[in-house]
Amino acid sequence: MKPPVFKIIAGFVLLFACYHTAEYFILYRNSATGFLTISGLFFFAGFIVSKWQGDKTMNGWGLAVKKSFPVYFLTGLLTGLAVSTLLFLSCLLLDIEVVSFVPPLHQFLPQAALLIFGCAISSLTEDVLTRGYIFRHAGHRWTKSLVVAVSALVYGLNHIHRLDEPVYFLYALVLGIQLALPLLLTGNIWYTFGVHWAGNIVYHLTNSVMHTAGGSNAFPPIAMATIFALLSIPLHLLVCRQLALHTTAGNSPSLQRHSSAFMRHSSGLI
Repeated sequence: MKPPVFKIIAGFVLLFACYHTAEYFILYRNSATGFLTISGLFFFAGFIVSKWQGDKTMNGWGLAVKKSFPVYFLTGLLTGLAVSTLLFLSCLLLDIEVVSFVPPLHQFLPQAALLIFGCAISSLTEDVLTRGYIFRHAGHRWTKSLVVAVSALVYGLNHIHRLDEPVYFLYALVLGIQLALPLLLTGNIWYTFGVHWAGNIVYHLTNSVMHTAGGSNAFPPIAMATIFALLSIPLHLLVCRQLALHTTAGNSPSLQRHSSAFMRHSSGLI
């Protein structure tokens, strides 16, 4: 079912407001309670929006939980952890960054646990907002290239607190392409979520729990991150194609057509 354009726009505006209100609570009020409450409201609002637009569930947004869900999610998480860890180690080896502070273990563990949990929520809400929602409404109407391009642009613009930094915006666009392609290939958001969450885990563990400083090598870390994002695109495409080949017919790698019956991260690097 194709909902009216005003319903599509209104739904996006509501979800956008929920996402950034949650970000406001964690970034400017340092309120974990506010962040978690509004993040929970995001998914409730998403369900209401999907019903209003004629869907029974949010499955068409890539959120269907099928038997292949753990495979896609864990593969994305492990692949993302490998790439993000390699990026961090490369920056250390090339002296682009140096570790300036590591808290004692009794401080490191609780801080890490809180950030990992928070990153999971913010990563998934952003994936739904900038990817799942767009694929629901444009996945079978636009060309694949246009869908990926628009999703990447929305993802870049969603980082409104960093739009004054052109280099960061370029990085966000590349990352947006990297994260949109798996959804297009697999028909679900779980591989993308795993990769996205992994990147945020590594970034915040190494920059929010631990601390780093610039090394003797003046090469910008954001440029290094952009290079890794570009180089990892073929890797994610290869992995997703292999996953799609080994799923059942019920987990087709293409998004299903829709009917009325079927239906603290952003302060960091990603």
